[in-house]
This record gives sequence, C-alpha cells and structure tokens, in this order.
Amino acid sequence: MTLALILAVYTLVFIGISYAQIAFLKKQREQKAVILEENAYKEAADIGMENEKFKIFSHCCSFVIFMFWIFAGFAWLKGVFIEQNSIIENTLFLLVFILINSLLGLPL
Repeated sequence: MTLALILAVYTLVFIGISYAQIAFLKKQREQKAVILEENAYKEAADIGMENEKFKIFSHCCSFVIFMFWIFAGFAWLKGVFIEQNSIIENTLFLLVFILINSLLGLPL
C-alpha cells in the first residue's frame, strides 16, 4: 500500500510539472522568435505542448497498469498458474507476468 501511495504522489507531481510546462510553452509561444522563424517557433511550441500531453497520458496509463498488478493482477495470476507451488508453476507465473506486462507497456 505504501508503494502505491508513493507512486500516486509521484504521478501527481509529474502531472503537475507537465501542466506547468504546458503553461510555460503557451506563454512563450506568444513571445517574439529570436533564433527560429516565427512559424517554426510556434510549431515547436505546439509540438512541445502535444509531447507533454502525451507524457501525461502515458504516465497515467503506467500508473493504472501498476495499480492493476498491485491490487488485482498478482492475485489473479497466482490463482490461474500456481496450485502446488512448484518450480515449474512459479517459473510459468513469472514468464506470463513478464509477457503481459511487456504487452501492456508497449508504446501507444
């Protein structure tokens, strides 16, 4: 439970920082371009804002996947694969966990 709370706080801080970055980019987008051309400067700011929005979405997905594993996934997977607590069952449990987690963690 403590680990879930730490990750929840980390996720909230990460989202807060990303929103601050988006606000900064919106503010800077209206400034006069110094090095780049005006259109390229605005496009870079737009791309930066979209990148931050994607980071927020991706981080929230990772948080949901982690919470699934902590609160329901391990118990479900154990119920499916482990009956006699043999080495084969435990190895299969670990391999299936790695496979499912890898599939859920694929880039969107």
